[in-house]
Formats: sequence, C-alpha cells, structure tokens
Amino acid sequence: MRSTTKLMKNWQFTGPDGKTTAVDLPHTWNNIDGQDGGNDYWRGTCIYKTQFTAPAYDKDTQQVWLQFEGVNASAKVTLNGVEVARHDGGYSTFRADVTALLADSNELIVEADNSKNDRVYPQKADFTFYGGIYRDVSLLVVNRNHIALDYLGGPGVQITPTVNGANADIEVKTWMEGDGEVEFSIYDAAGAEVLTGKGPATEKQTEMVAKLLKDFPDMRDSFEYEDYKQAPTLHTASALISAALDTHMQNLQSENSYLKYIATRPGAEKHGIHGLFGREDNANLNAAMRDLTAHDGNVWTIIYSLHREDAERLGYNNAAAWRKLLISQQNKFAEAFHVPASALHWYAAYHDADTHPHIHMMIWTEQETILKRDSVVKLRSAMTNSIFQAELENLYIRKDAAYKDVTEAARAVMHDLANRMEFISEPPASIQEKLLELALELRTVSGKKQYGYLKKPLKDMIDSIVDELEKLPEVAAYYSVWNGVRDTLEGYYKNRPRQHNPLSQQKEFRAIKNAIIQEAERLRHQMEQESSQDEEPSAEKTSTDTSANPTLANENTSSATSYSVRLPSEYLLNSTVRLFHQVGQIFRDNAAPPSNPMGIRIDSKRRKKLMQKRLAMGHKQDDHEQNYGQTLQ
Repeated sequence: MRSTTKLMKNWQFTGPDGKTTAVDLPHTWNNIDGQDGGNDYWRGTCIYKTQFTAPAYDKDTQQVWLQFEGVNASAKVTLNGVEVARHDGGYSTFRADVTALLADSNELIVEADNSKNDRVYPQKADFTFYGGIYRDVSLLVVNRNHIALDYLGGPGVQITPTVNGANADIEVKTWMEGDGEVEFSIYDAAGAEVLTGKGPATEKQTEMVAKLLKDFPDMRDSFEYEDYKQAPTLHTASALISAALDTHMQNLQSENSYLKYIATRPGAEKHGIHGLFGREDNANLNAAMRDLTAHDGNVWTIIYSLHREDAERLGYNNAAAWRKLLISQQNKFAEAFHVPASALHWYAAYHDADTHPHIHMMIWTEQETILKRDSVVKLRSAMTNSIFQAELENLYIRKDAAYKDVTEAARAVMHDLANRMEFISEPPASIQEKLLELALELRTVSGKKQYGYLKKPLKDMIDSIVDELEKLPEVAAYYSVWNGVRDTLEGYYKNRPRQHNPLSQQKEFRAIKNAIIQEAERLRHQMEQESSQDEEPSAEKTSTDTSANPTLANENTSSATSYSVRLPSEYLLNSTVRLFHQVGQIFRDNAAPPSNPMGIRIDSKRRKKLMQKRLAMGHKQDDHEQNYGQTLQ
C-alpha cells in the first residue's frame, strides 16, 4: 500500500528582497506584481526551506519518494545537503527517491527559478509565469516493487481505448520498478468485473512457445524470450509468440507478401494505408513490390528492436526517428555489401510493439554479393552506437562531474584526519608493546627487512600492529571515508559491491607495514647501542627503567638475549610517535583517489542493460567496438 504525507506547512521563504519569512504552500512571490497587468513582475530565483521528520516505513521492503506536483519554472532540490533533483517545467510532476538520505530530522531546500530561459516551454505567453511552489509537496511511502514513479513524472500507467461501434480495444501499458506482476481489471458501469489480466502463461501458450523455440531457436536471443524466461506470464508469453511470428514471417510468405505484411500489419505506424518508408519518407508500396519482384537475387531482412523504456527515452518511438537513423547509416550498409550507395535498395517499417518497439528492414543490391556474418554484426553495431552514443557521452560527463565532487569533498576530510594522526602524542601501550616485541624478533632476521621478504610469523606480528592502529578513532574515521569514496567510484563501473578489507589487508596501505618495520629496526639499533655503552649497568638504573615501563622490563628479563640493559621508556615512546607521524603521511598520500579508475565510468545497472542489447543485436561477449574505453561485462 502507498501512503502520502503532505509537506505544506512551516516553510521559510527567502524572496526577491533577500528577506526570509514564514509561508505555507502553495505559494508564489508574484501574487501582487503578477496581477497588475504591467507585465513587469519579478522573475528570478528564490529559496524555500523546511524541516521534517522521516515518515514511518520498513527499510527492508519500502522506499520513500519526494514528490513535487508543480514548481515554476525550474527547480533544484537538496535534501540534507545532497542534491536529489533538478527539473525544468513548471506544470509537470517530478519525483526523487530519497530513501538512502533520510534521517530522523531532515532539511529540505528548494531553489525555484521563473527567470527567462530556453529550457522551459512555453517561452512566451499572455499570462504570468508565477514563480514558486504552487502545488503540493509530498512524501510517498511505497513498496520496493511498485508502478514506476520516475517515468516522466506520470502515474506509470497508460490506458489507450479505441472505440469501434459497440466494441472497444483497450491497451494498458504499465511501467514497473522492482519485481512482480501487474494485474488489471476492467469494470462496467454497474461495477461488475468484465475483464481481468493476470497470472501465469496458459498451457496452450506454453506449448506454443516450446514449438516456436524449436522451430526458430534464434528467438532465444530476443528481448521477448528474456522477459518470458524471467516471468512466464500471460503477457510475456503473448509478446514472445507475436515476436516469433513477426520475426519469421518472411519464412512463411513470399518476399513480396512479407514486404506488404511489414507495411500494413497491425501496429505499424502508417501514413495512409501503409507504413513503408525508404530514402523517400512516403514510399510507394506498389512500386517497392514491383522493384522487389524484378530482383532475382538475395534479399536480406533485418529486425532491430529496443526496450520500450529506451525507445521512449531516446526518441525512437516513431517512424521518422528510425528513418533518419537508417538514412544516416546508408553508407555503412553499402560498405558492408561492398557496393556503392546508389546500388543499394532498402525499405523499412516501424512497429510500435508493446514492450519492444522495432523496425523491419529489407535490403538488396543491384550487384549480387555475399553478406558475411561479421558484416551483419558491424551493421548492428553501427546502429547501436548511433542510438546510444549521445546517452553514453552524457553519462560519462555526469559521472566525471560526480567523481570530481566526491573526491574533492572526501580529500579535505581525509587530509584533516591525516594531520591529526601525525600529532598523536600518547600512543596506546598495546602498540608500544607490540613494536618492542617486533624489534626483539628482528634480531634473528638476515637479509632484506621488508614486509614481502619476511616469514609468516613476523608478518602476522606486523599485521597485528596495523590492526591495533585501525582501532584508533582517527584511523578508523579516515579508513571509513576512504572506503566510502572507493565504494562510490567503483559502483560506476562494477556490478558487485566492493569488499571492505581490514586495514592490514588493504594493499594500498602496505607502506604502513614497512614503516612499522623501519621503526622497529630503529628501536633495535638503539637497544644495541645502549648495550654496547653499558655492558654492566648499575642496579639504580635498572630499577628506574623497570618502574617506568613494567612491560618493557618483563620483555627484556624474560627474553633470552645478550642485552644486559633495559631500554629507557622514552625511546619506545619516541619510536611509536614517529610511527604515527609516518602513518599520517601515508594517509595524506592516499587521500586522493585514482584520477581515472579503470577508464571511463558508467553506471553498473545501465552498463548491464547496454551489454544485453549489444549481445541481442549480434555482438560477441568480447566485442568492444567503439565502446569509449569501457569494457562492458
């Protein structure tokens, strides 16, 4: 169930004069100057701010969305210091998922701007462009599986009735987020249910799907089969059956009949009695059929499909857009056939299918040629890159900007923590004790005294010192911020969550281990110097040093060594403080994340979808043609 909490009261408004006053929504700053008929009302940016408590919701099963039904004309929305939405258009709803940002107490800031710009329609009118939040603001609590809330600000449901006398065809399209199945019911005027759509695929549908997959195994690579495999419902089964028959109609009919079929079938976008187009927008169907009849060579058919959401978002939901694309690719088609563009004949039709809008295309040439599979792959690849190029470039720009913002904010925090680490003057006794123990053990080591050359027992001792360092508040806070930055950045280009290793197992901070060895070695040399200077120490000196650091006394008296002196406690303290200073410097060196991790970054969910498209359109798994430096996997 969905619940709604209105946020209409107790807003702080900073207006054109810079003064802040208390207001309730709906509100506009043009309530006076916008009604005097002078058309000189103030236009610019004003600020709305409010505080609210988080609504009750189940963090495991629910989400919280922020909904604005109208902010004129452009809006920038910030929640708890994080920008969650930008929207152009004063007369449309927009929403943002704010679940991850909610706290017990929250601050919401809206920058509303009604100044003139070229992003908002209309540009000019005979009415006032009132600035402000003039419709409701709400918090929506919904199930994680829900009808889409971010689909163009709409309800996520589209109902299209077509009335024909006493009958009607009703098309219902639903956009979903998460998992689940949409159920619908239609009621008559008396309230009785007359039609419902729900449940799994029928037995007959299942049998038909099995037969079609046997006859046409290539359908296993289709989007429709992918949808059916994930959820074998009435809807997905019907879509797969229709797609299979549609795709292989050329095997069931003559070429002429197939050309007529794609031009006139239900769902084709028509201009008059058919929807065929080619180089000419309104192709002559009869002339095309005569042209095809006169050709006695090979005829190639291509079906190119998109997910509905992609077609809507990228503008490939009409015949004109597809025709423009195909015309732009004519030279590449001709190149694949090894003929000049003038010798290429092609026709196509756009079918506005429910879930996967697509085009049917027929191609032949005056010069007979063999079209190899690699050439088909390149044709599909060229079309894919053309369709998604602008979106990919936009994604890269936005991700690079986000990368910069994240790194700059985190770098300042980590530098401060590194500075604090350098000036710790009272290190814990546990670290001092472990450092002394390591110094004693290093006496028996010959060769390079670096972490990579040491035996496992000594490595374990060093790792335990790093583990003790990680318990310090300054180190723990630094490492948490460092991990947070890496989580954000790697999320741009990896599908799996990043594993948080202990500091001792994080390879980027291996320098800490060698710094520990360096200080332990320095401590060992000091012990040897003390031993050589005083081979028979006085009882007074021994007593003083033991009381200063009992643990140190125990270590030296219980150890089978040749040393006849106890190390003054200030030596160990100084070594530990020096170690902290080195660790602080290492932290400062690692405060800046990599400048370009793993090449160009792309949202992992988006990358997965794009890879599925490329595979479905003929690409191989390792085909990286024109992928802007990012391996899609």
